[in-house]
Parts: sequence; C-alpha cells; structure tokens
Amino acid sequence: MVRININTNDKSEAFKEVENYLTSQGFKIVDSDIKRPWGFYFYVDEKQTDKFIAFFYSGVSLDSIDTSLPLQPKILVFEPGKKNSWQYHHRRAEIWRCLSKDCQVLMSQDDKEPKPTIIKNSEVVNFAQGTRHRGGGIDNWAVVAEIWQHTDPKNPSDEADIIRLQDDFGRK
Repeated sequence: MVRININTNDKSEAFKEVENYLTSQGFKIVDSDIKRPWGFYFYVDEKQTDKFIAFFYSGVSLDSIDTSLPLQPKILVFEPGKKNSWQYHHRRAEIWRCLSKDCQVLMSQDDKEPKPTIIKNSEVVNFAQGTRHRGGGIDNWAVVAEIWQHTDPKNPSDEADIIRLQDDFGRK
C-alpha cells in the first residue's frame, strides 16, 4: 500500500514534497490550493482516474462507485492538529483512503458532530451524498486519496458545493 510521509513542518515545503511525489508517479495535477487554512489539496486530471484508482486504491473493492457518473481524483493534505470544516455536499459522494500513518475522520448522518475516529494507513471511508463529515491531521501530516463521485450529471460538484456546519477558521 502507498504511504506518503512528509518530512518537514513547513507548509510550502510539504506542498512541494507532495507535488513532486505525484508528478514523479506520472500524475498530471490540474489544480491545487495551498491557501486552505487546514492544509492543501491537489486535483489530478480526470483522464487519469483509472490510474489513480489502480495506484491509490489497489486491493479495495469500489463497488459503491457508479462509474456512469463522472469521478474526480484528489489528494487532501491536513496539517498536524488541523481539520477542515464540518460539512456536507449536495452533488457528490466521496471515498477517502488514508495514505499517511493515520488520519482523523468524523462522520454523521445529522448535524451533530461526533468524536473523531482514527483511521490508519490504507483504511477507507465512504461518505454518501449528504453525509456530514470532516477530516484532519493528528500529530503528523495526514494525507488522503479522495475520489469524488458527482451525483448530478447535469451539475457536477465543485469547491462551491460545500455546506459548512462548523469551521475552526470562521469560514461560511
């Protein structure tokens, strides 16, 4: 199983490490954002979805994915001790696989935020459309291979499809 270790405390250097790792594996990065207060992300070219799944999800049954709808591969990286917003989406489901030592994950079917669950390297979590969720780093950088499954073919999901219920950084 793939494990991505980040060997710095500096966010810019961590960003470069992950970017270099992805490109050295032949992935084409089509978008990225280092300005997220919880860390950063990379979008991998949708044309490389099969390669992304084969590389990062080897040995995982992905029967829950409807391949008739578009998929978007993404890498999330959470800074140690930080997490993204408590959120859900109207137009996508997500599958996460922990690529680091461990990752913090919270999920619920209602707006009440539960205590975090720790998932270890290679463990997978599925978030159905509408499931409340968030992720984060614990003591180290947390790296997640994420697959978006767009659930509305006429209106694909994007970064605006985030309904934030709580955010440690005051974002709406």
